[in-house]
Amino acid sequence: MQDNNQDFQAMLPIGTELQMGKYRVERYLSSGGFGNTYVVRNVAFNEVFAMKEFFMRGINERDNDHSTHISVSNPSNSQQFEQQREKFKKEAVRLRNLHNKHLVQVHDLFEENGTAYYVMDYVEGESVSDLLKRTGQPLPEREGLRILSEVLEGLDEVHRQKIWHLDLKPGNIMLDKQGSAILIDFGASKQLTTVGYATATVSMAYTRGYAPAEQIDQNINSIGPWTDIYALGATLYKMVTHNDPPAISELEAKDAFRYPASVGANTRKLIQWMMNPGRQGRPQSIEAVRAFMAKMPEARFLSPATVLAGGGGMQNHTTLHKTGGTTPPPPPRYIKPKSGMSSGLKGCLIVGGIMAFLGVVAFAGLLFLVMYDDSGSNDYNSYDYNTYEDSNTYDQYGDDAEEVEEVAVDTAYADSVADWYY
Repeated sequence: MQDNNQDFQAMLPIGTELQMGKYRVERYLSSGGFGNTYVVRNVAFNEVFAMKEFFMRGINERDNDHSTHISVSNPSNSQQFEQQREKFKKEAVRLRNLHNKHLVQVHDLFEENGTAYYVMDYVEGESVSDLLKRTGQPLPEREGLRILSEVLEGLDEVHRQKIWHLDLKPGNIMLDKQGSAILIDFGASKQLTTVGYATATVSMAYTRGYAPAEQIDQNINSIGPWTDIYALGATLYKMVTHNDPPAISELEAKDAFRYPASVGANTRKLIQWMMNPGRQGRPQSIEAVRAFMAKMPEARFLSPATVLAGGGGMQNHTTLHKTGGTTPPPPPRYIKPKSGMSSGLKGCLIVGGIMAFLGVVAFAGLLFLVMYDDSGSNDYNSYDYNTYEDSNTYDQYGDDAEEVEEVAVDTAYADSVADWYY
């Protein structure tokens, strides 16, 4: 009970107004080690937003039960608080400069009550983590791939600014009412400085199972796109299996990854490529993951604008990092879909075509004998040219029978996928 009271005391009271009445707190959303998040209303425009308040658990406290002002409980922590508050404000500025429909947008930043706040889009929906908990089962394979492709689109914009998220996981991917994926919570993110080193004042936080070795080892200068890509591979694994990702120490074991039969070979290859224990063995950029997905038969239901780079195609993307002069291993070979027509069916069509052709030849020979028999009859009117033209038409369709059959099989596949999904 005491812990609940402490949590309550750490929150802004419902109805609190900030920025001279511009925003009003309507309800509490969540808390983390570095902040509280609320639903607030812009009173003038009657618009709802999410607002994040910088509040360090174990370091900050409210002055009293009804106070909005916070203070540092131990003066020796004041410098750490100031450093982290500045980082919080930089996080807001970085997000403000990112523009993509799969990223949460920041609208305001201000200081009040002895701390800092930023106001951002409020996403009505639920996180992927909450969805998995609610249903108690994995997502369909193609739904997991769709969510991955949308997160990749947003993350590509982040990486273009040389920012690494460093806390990608199902809990930080929101699904709005339309099911669109939106990446949130950049609290752990790092940005490269002008000399190429990641900015950091304290150790990197991480979530077990979603962090690769370089992040766990706090190797700041080894992090990069491949670090986020590892976490995305773990996230995809969680989505399509409902199993927790294996720990770093377990990745080499044969039974490290456990898949249901519904997960195809290409998706398995993609996950294990993204989760390669060595950073140079993973995809080195978002475009590398997209290039693999673009060849996956399982991903053909995704729109090209989502799997490929929006508008410009993948050829306009540039790799942000090179890995010390070494060439990363090639991506795993994707498995082409089996032809919709079996070899036995093809053989039947070929034999049928040959028999039809021989039949036409025999028929023509018979007609020739009739017209040029011993009686000397040369009645060309007895020959029906329409019959000959019809036989040519049949042979034409016979030559194209394989193509027609393939189209029919593909259509049936698409229909079956649509029936399964909906």
